[in-house]
Amino acid sequence: MSFCDEELIRNSPAILNSLTKKAAQGDAEALDSLMKFNSYIKAKSIKVGDAVMISKYVGVDFHDNKGGGMLTLCFTDDVIGLVVDDDGQ
Repeated sequence: MSFCDEELIRNSPAILNSLTKKAAQGDAEALDSLMKFNSYIKAKSIKVGDAVMISKYVGVDFHDNKGGGMLTLCFTDDVIGLVVDDDGQ
C-alpha cells in the first residue's frame, strides 16, 4: 500500500464526517466525493484470497488449474459484500 493510501485510510473517519456533513447540507460535489471515497475504501479493504459476494451475471468465470475450482474476476465496484466467519475473520 502506498503512503497516500495509508494516509487516506488513517484519516478516513475525519474525511467521511466532513463529506457527510457537507452532503447533508446539499453539497452535490461532497455527495459525489463521498460515494467515490466509499468505493475507494471498499476496494482497499479487500485482500487477495478474500471471499466476496457479487451479482450472478458479473465478472468473468474461469477454472483454477491448481485447485480445480471456479474463480470469478470482477471489478471492485461489482462487489456487494465481504464474506466473513462468525468470529469476524
